[in-house]
Amino acid sequence: MHKHLFAAAMVAGTSAVAADVDDRLTDSEKRIHYLENRIANQEQTMLEKEATGFRIRGLIEIEAMSGDGDSDISLATAELGIYGRVNDMIEGELTFLYEGETTDVDVAAIHIAPSGSHWSSSIGQIYVPFGAFETNMISDPLTLELGETRENAVRVNFQSDGLLASAYLFNGSNKQHGGADDRIDNFGLSLAYAAEGFVIGYGYINDIGDSDNLQDAINANLGSNDIQAHVPGHTLNARFEFGAFDVIAEYLAAGDHFEVTELPFSGTGAKPSAMNIEAGYTFELAGKAATFAVGAQRSREAEVLELPKSRVMSALSVAIAKNTTLAFEYARDEDYAGEKSNTLTAQLAVEF
Repeated sequence: MHKHLFAAAMVAGTSAVAADVDDRLTDSEKRIHYLENRIANQEQTMLEKEATGFRIRGLIEIEAMSGDGDSDISLATAELGIYGRVNDMIEGELTFLYEGETTDVDVAAIHIAPSGSHWSSSIGQIYVPFGAFETNMISDPLTLELGETRENAVRVNFQSDGLLASAYLFNGSNKQHGGADDRIDNFGLSLAYAAEGFVIGYGYINDIGDSDNLQDAINANLGSNDIQAHVPGHTLNARFEFGAFDVIAEYLAAGDHFEVTELPFSGTGAKPSAMNIEAGYTFELAGKAATFAVGAQRSREAEVLELPKSRVMSALSVAIAKNTTLAFEYARDEDYAGEKSNTLTAQLAVEF
């Protein structure tokens, strides 16, 4: 009797142990399966991250200026750009800019560039491709002061074998026919060709009056941006490199006269233009990369924009450390009344 009970107890005990072992094995298998899934998910996440990306770019420029008895130290530029590649063909860009005591959203755009395609596009608040505005100087060229245009626009690009063509559309601030037209009727195109040693480009916009500075001037004169008609603009630019030497040239102009009430000059409507030409030489200074440049600029019928009639300048910039540049610039301006002024500027710039 006891033997049977003992045997039964042994069987029961063995069954319990077996069941416990089975449970442990099941738990282990579950944990292994969980870890395998977790590793697979991590690998998938890593693969997805390879197709995406997130980066931040910053720029700080501190300037010290002296000219005509005045001097100052200022934060000239503070820029922060955030870029996020959300998949293999779409990237978002958001840039904040402090310049001239004003901070705003400078660029906010979605860029679409399918892999392997010659076509790409951008939509949002962007600078339309009207003008190249290249320079070795600290100061912006007069061509930029006349033609730089930031708008909420759609831009389409085609690039192949050194050729870059762009076309864009936007609804500008200037409204034709006394403000009766409020629609997407602004457009432009640009063409550029690059080969070893040179780049040459052309740009057209159907209303140069929608450039940032011109639309402000028109608004100041009219009290609004209700214009009579669009005034087209044209620009030509080129850059040539010969070993350590490079030459930059750009011309930008209105294709017709503005109404005298919109943009006056000497009793009639202005037909503003600007040009810039520079020559630069890159060399080594105390073991650091350096560039020395000289340039000449000129504007016509742009007095209302408070641009100088002529400017001659020179600049020296030295890469004193990684992503850190120290630059010096001398500029001599002559205004439309014949008055001359001299300005010396030093700039410390850091990019990160």
